[in-house]
Amino acid sequence: AFDDATAADRWVGFFMFAAVSAGSPVYRRMLGIERDRPWLFLLVRIQLVLPLLLMTSLLTDLYPEAMRLAMMLMLPMVGLYLWLAWCRWRQGHRDGLFLALSSAAIAAGTVPLMLSLLGVYAGDLWVLHSRQIAQFMNVLTIQLAVIARLRETETARFEAEARARQAESRAAVEGAAQREHRQFIAMLTHELRTPLAVIDGAVQALEYLHQPDDEDTRLRFRRIRRSVGRINGLVKQFLAKDRVDDARLSVRPVALDGVALAENRAPIPLAD
Repeated sequence: AFDDATAADRWVGFFMFAAVSAGSPVYRRMLGIERDRPWLFLLVRIQLVLPLLLMTSLLTDLYPEAMRLAMMLMLPMVGLYLWLAWCRWRQGHRDGLFLALSSAAIAAGTVPLMLSLLGVYAGDLWVLHSRQIAQFMNVLTIQLAVIARLRETETARFEAEARARQAESRAAVEGAAQREHRQFIAMLTHELRTPLAVIDGAVQALEYLHQPDDEDTRLRFRRIRRSVGRINGLVKQFLAKDRVDDARLSVRPVALDGVALAENRAPIPLAD
């Protein structure tokens, strides 16, 4: 069984392993390390899993070596997080500065402890308390980074909502303009087609009643009717283009037997 001092030391080790592992998902989310950056994602996964595996050493005599391995893992990861946070800050994200300060705080607490464990640096009061001070600074700066991220997200949401409202206003104005345009086209075509129909009917009536014998008179009647038909065709084309340009028009593809159509044995299917 462990004595009180050993048990306390192992409990400290347990929480240190847990802290190293728990930092992985936090920094991964805050720094945007996803699967599209495979080698970074792999390193973060190693930081998540390896300390959990090293926890088994708390019940053995391999605990000091396991702790050294965890600290050796922390040093390059802290440097990596510091570099990524600095790059994020340079891109204009305010939370990157706090993430960089968080990584620097971890390095300030980890490096002296690591040197002490390796026997390079003799333990003193700073080494004993550096880890606790670093953890406090880490928690504080992480909270500031989260607050900065939330404010940035809220600002982006407000801007997106403002753009959406502007787009809705533009769509409403464009919709009103399109309705007025369609009403104008309907009125114009009605005003054109009605007198054209009267002219065409009058020409047909004159031709039927008089039954002209000379070719010149019949040719004049035909020219009048052709001119009326040509104007009617232009009006129909104009109406068809207006319908095609209507935003409410949707395309509904349907199956078509090309062979039967080529052989003129099947009508082209039309939308309902």
